Order: sequence, then C-alpha cells, then structure tokens
Amino acid sequence: MSKMQVQVAGNHAGLLKLLVRGLRPLLGLLVLRLLVKRLRRRPTGMQMTSMEDAMNEATAFPETTNTSQINNMLNIFLWFEECPTAEEVAAGASKLLDLKRFRSAAVGGAWQLQEGTQAAAHVTMHSAATEAAALSLLEEVSKMKELPRDKPLWSVEVARVASGKSIGLLRIHHTIADGVGLATQMVPRVCTNRNGEPVTLSIPSPPRSRGGFVAGVLWYLDALRSTGKVLSAAVKPSESDLPFMDPHRMDLTYSGRRTPVFFPTISLDYVKKIKDAAKCTVNDVIFAAWAGAMRTYSEKHGHSFDKSTVARSLLAVAVPRSFPDNHDPEDCLINKFAFVPVDLNLDSADPKELIKANKANLDLVKTTTIAPVSLAITNNISPLLPKFMQQQTARDIFSRHSLVFSNVQGPKEDICIFGKPVEKFHVVFYNVNTQLLAVSCADKIFLNVTADPDVVKGLENEYPQVFLDELDAFGRAFGVEGTSRYGA
Repeated sequence: MSKMQVQVAGNHAGLLKLLVRGLRPLLGLLVLRLLVKRLRRRPTGMQMTSMEDAMNEATAFPETTNTSQINNMLNIFLWFEECPTAEEVAAGASKLLDLKRFRSAAVGGAWQLQEGTQAAAHVTMHSAATEAAALSLLEEVSKMKELPRDKPLWSVEVARVASGKSIGLLRIHHTIADGVGLATQMVPRVCTNRNGEPVTLSIPSPPRSRGGFVAGVLWYLDALRSTGKVLSAAVKPSESDLPFMDPHRMDLTYSGRRTPVFFPTISLDYVKKIKDAAKCTVNDVIFAAWAGAMRTYSEKHGHSFDKSTVARSLLAVAVPRSFPDNHDPEDCLINKFAFVPVDLNLDSADPKELIKANKANLDLVKTTTIAPVSLAITNNISPLLPKFMQQQTARDIFSRHSLVFSNVQGPKEDICIFGKPVEKFHVVFYNVNTQLLAVSCADKIFLNVTADPDVVKGLENEYPQVFLDELDAFGRAFGVEGTSRYGA
C-alpha cells in the first residue's frame, strides 16, 4: 500500500470515528426516550397513538405555524332535500354513541369514557333565510368555533332554510378516526339508502404476505428505500414558484384565511370511462386532472412553462386495517393513515402524457412499502425524538409540499342521513396547506378545495371551471363522449 493510500485510509477511519462519536449521544437519547415512553404511566382508558395525541393537542407543528383545533376538525357539509327536526337529528346521532370514542373525552393521550353522554347535547339548530345564508353561517362555525376539550369531540349543526336546501354540518375531530374508520364504522350507523336500508362500505383487507426468504429480503430492501424517500421529503428544495402557491410557503404559517370551494358535482361514470380508456384508476384521473388544471391556471396568470417545473403533494393514504376476532366492537375507530410524498407532473399540456406521468408517480404508493413505512415512522420513530424535532420535521415536510390530496370511496348508492335524503355532501378540512378532498357517492364525485383566497386569485369563480374543463379535455383525448358535469 502506498503512502498516499495509507493516508486516505487513515482519513476515512478518522471520519468514521467522528461520525460514530457524533451519533452516540443521539442514539443514547433515543434509547433513553424509548425507555421513558414505555415506563411513563398513562391515564387509564383507551390509548391514543402519537399522531392522535398531536392532533388532539394541536402540537404537530411549531407554535409559529399558528394551528389550532380548527385545523384538526373534519367538517361534513350536508345538503338536505327536507330538513330533519332536532329530535330526528338527535335520534340519528345517538347511534354514534355505540362507538366509545363518540362518548369519550380526549385527555392526556387517552380516551376517557364520559358516563351519561347524550346526543342531544351535541346538536344545535339554526334558522336562515336562504340556502346561501345557511352555508355562510355554517362555514363561519366550521372556521371559528372550537369544541370543548372536556367533552366528546363532535357536534351537529343544522341550519333550516325557508326557501331552498337546508344545510347540516357534522363536525368530528380527526383524532377520533380517519376517513376509512368513519366510512366503515360511522356510515352504517347514521346513513341509509333511499329505501331506509343500512348502507355499508367494504374496504379491502390487508394484503397477505407471500412469505419466503427472498420475498422477505425484497420487502426489507424496499422498506429501506421507502424510509429514505420519506425522510428526504423534509430536506428537498422548494417547489417552483407558481401563481397557485403561497410565495411565503417555506415559512409555513397558517393565515386563518381559508375558503372552501365546492365544485359542481362530477360524473363518476364519465371519470370511470376515462379510467378504463387510459388503463389507470379513478384516483389517477383526478390527480392528473388537478395537475393539468394547475398548469392551465398558472399559464392564465402569466407563468411560462419553458423549463421543468417542480410541484409536490402529500397524499393521505389509509393503510388497510384488521382486528382480531375478540376485539371490542365498540372500539374500532382508529387513525391508520400516512402522508406519502408524491410529485405532481405539470410538464406537459397533453392529457395522455399528464395521465401517464402522474400515474407513474402514484404507482409508487400502490406498489411499494412507502405508506406503511411512513405510518411506522410517524407512530414509532418520531415519538422518540424531542418534541421540537418532531414539530420541525413536520413543518419542513409540509412547507415543501403545497397540496394535500385526499380521495375517499363513499357509498355506492344515494343516501339519507338522520332519516332525510341528502342531495350532496362535502368533507372540508382546514389544513395548513391547500387541501383537495374528493368523496364518491353512487354515480357522483363531490370535490372541494380549501385554500387561501388571497393567494389563489379567482379561487371560487375560476378554478372549478378550469378543473372541469381539464377533465373534459381528458375525455376528448380518450374518445369519451359527454361531459364531466353531472346531469349536464
């Protein structure tokens, strides 16, 4: 070995020693915090996951982000063809009390049952002159009214309208359950079809492992790669500056200005025809159409796509869940979802290229371990870090992903809630970033976006039209007749 080789080897060995010495205190801290977590006495009752506790305390982000309980509430807006009475609402909502979390307070990282919980105490009735006035009233409730922390974290508000559709607002704190949990446990209790029969939703069971040494090795290798992708999401450079994005997004501060925009009802049958022709999924079509709409909107507002554009989203992915045969049937509400970083490809105006490119990005979620790995990091690894590091990591990830995308499969037939037919419903979430949320029901898709109107100019009047036109362009590209507008 030459003198130079010896010197290089010595340098490498020195760097390795420095690295080990530097990591040793951190590893010791992680082990210590793990022991403290395991030995620390929790209040009696059903335990929360780390993610649920952070949502309950509104501590997922640093204080400078300005988030609160409002940013952790699921708001389900309901348009009734006939307004239910207070007694009908209370009777329907009382069925939610079969589930322990709907009759428990969230205290100190655990659920504490509240004896004597009455559904009627969670129901408020209003009156409004018009449908528009009712919607405005309930939007204000959803943006401003926090629920008492010492009571079960849900409520129902109904605005009865003399002329037009009456509107209801079912508010549920996200710490109670994720979308799949509510779909499988809440929907059968409060929803029926138009014949009064219970509505049920079937969610795929967790896939079975094929087993075997080679399969196990491949799984762990993929999990290692997924871990790297999840962790790198916090250190990526900023996205491209587009008119749709907040120029101060890297600071990640919730402005408090959010407007939910309810898009005209979309034809699910039309989207399925595009899906079949493009050989992809409904999720692929909606995601790609959003990317196309972002491009069109940006061009209308002066942006030129003369070079590759960087745009990213966080996809809320529900991880399949199952329970043992002896599991308490009243305790099946959980949060088992993960935020998965997915790139938005805006580089082409051609619908076929848009679907192809964005489908490839989404295939990462379908074909790899990234969703369960992200969930494991959130619930098992992140809690071992000091609180400020957890919060800073969440801030760093969200500041680099300007859109949160959620798509939930709903009932396969039109529904009644609280005994009355519902014409449409929308789930609204006031996220720290722009939130796109779609839910299917029967042959329709109900889609809304919640964003800062001071950032997205023309949010209410312009963006829905741009998105629906993009879907229609997809249809034309694949030879699908008709329009994406339901009933048109």
